[in-house]
This record gives sequence, C-alpha cells and structure tokens, in this order.
Amino acid sequence: MTIIELFQKLLRFKSITPDDDGAFEFIAEYLGDEWDMICFDMQGVKNRFFYKKFNDNPQHLCFAGHIDVVPTGKNWEIDPFAAEVIDGVITARGAQDMKSGDAAFLYACKNAKNFDGTLSILS
Repeated sequence: MTIIELFQKLLRFKSITPDDDGAFEFIAEYLGDEWDMICFDMQGVKNRFFYKKFNDNPQHLCFAGHIDVVPTGKNWEIDPFAAEVIDGVITARGAQDMKSGDAAFLYACKNAKNFDGTLSILS
C-alpha cells in the first residue's frame, strides 16, 4: 500500500467522535503482528497505543495524533468521506487535521527497518 492509498483509506473512515468506524482495527492490521497494542477506552472513546521494541535501548520515539473528526456540517458539496482527488488535491473530512499526519507516521513506522529503541504511535 502506498502512502497515498493509506491516506485515502484513513480518510474514508467515518470516524466522527466518538466512533472510530473500524479505523483502529484497520491500523492494527496494517501495522501487523510485529506491533503490540494497548487499548485505552474511557467513556465511549477509544484510544490506542501501538509500539514496536527494536532493542533494549531506553530511547523511545512516540508519534501522537488522532483519527476522529467533528461532524461534517451541511455545507459540503461532495461526499466528505470519499477522499477523491479534486483539482490535484485529496479532499475529505480530516485531510488536514489530522489524517494526513497519521498516514505519514503510520507509513514511516511500518516501514522502519531499524531503530535504536522503541517506536510508538498514540492515537
């Protein structure tokens, strides 16, 4: 999966707070068995901590983000969860805040072959 495909996949989840719409299941599958996950669910809101320990070095780099979006409102002229390319721009709810950042660090972390410590993702 390319980073653009990953980005569009994340955008297509109707992850309106507090419903993740299956996004966390997808992320766990995307990262694969090499990554561990801790679930923090409080008051109907899901949070996930994914981590991969490369070695015993205490160095730890954590990427933090969120996959939820606020309701779309009524002024959309397109499907806000279609994640279509319009005039060269991927357009969807959450494209700037924050699913583009999520896609970037998920892709980087999944493809990291070597790190001197632990990589993690908090979402």
